[in-house]
Amino acid sequence: MGDRFISNDLSLQGVDRSIQLCANHLGLSWKLAPKRVPAGGGRTNGGGGAVMAEEEVKSQESVSPPVRAKKSRKEREAEVLKRYDFSVIRSLRQARGLTIEKFAKICGLSYAPISRIETNLIKPNLDTLDKIAAGLGITTYSLVALAERRNAEKLAGRTYQTGGFSFTTFSFDQLDVSYGEAVAGAEAQDLDIRDRQFEVVTVQQGLLEVTVNGRAFQVAAGESLRHDRVFPRRYRALESTKLIVVGLSPR
Repeated sequence: MGDRFISNDLSLQGVDRSIQLCANHLGLSWKLAPKRVPAGGGRTNGGGGAVMAEEEVKSQESVSPPVRAKKSRKEREAEVLKRYDFSVIRSLRQARGLTIEKFAKICGLSYAPISRIETNLIKPNLDTLDKIAAGLGITTYSLVALAERRNAEKLAGRTYQTGGFSFTTFSFDQLDVSYGEAVAGAEAQDLDIRDRQFEVVTVQQGLLEVTVNGRAFQVAAGESLRHDRVFPRRYRALESTKLIVVGLSPR
């Protein structure tokens, strides 16, 4: 298009000034246009008259987005260790008298990934875990269970009574352990523990009758009964009884 002329009218100067203030706020370097802007000497906006020098344009266009810093070795190890500790693989490998080179050949893997997995630098995928477990002669499930980090947990028991039975229950993530006592003749329909899939009743002293889904079982001292908790249950102490009840939720 030809040369573009910019009026020195006060209203346009006010627009120029507003644009300059906005540009300063954004951290850009702007300057007010002179009365006449030669073609190719710079870039003008559509009608405000403000100009950004070619050097500034190139500078802005060349700025690349910030690159996220690469995580350090310790940071990557900490992420893996939050739930799993795969150094157990090294312990199992060494217990079998295998060097990492021999073990890698058995697993059909290269040296590097096994070394990085054993030192908790990377998380193995399922296919790699299958190969490592096969090399150790165990199932993948067993390997993951061994590697899963479990912190020690201590808690106080909860004491309650139900139908003539007195219990102290300890509730953990996947099981409840209840120590109970009952005098002869005491009965209870259910135990006050969270919903579990299975239950194991062990009698320490006395004689207990447990009815599961309409079928009665007599459990004497030194005996245990395992049953599915989905069925209705009833407990009756035929003698003064001490018992342990474990409620389980499989993994």
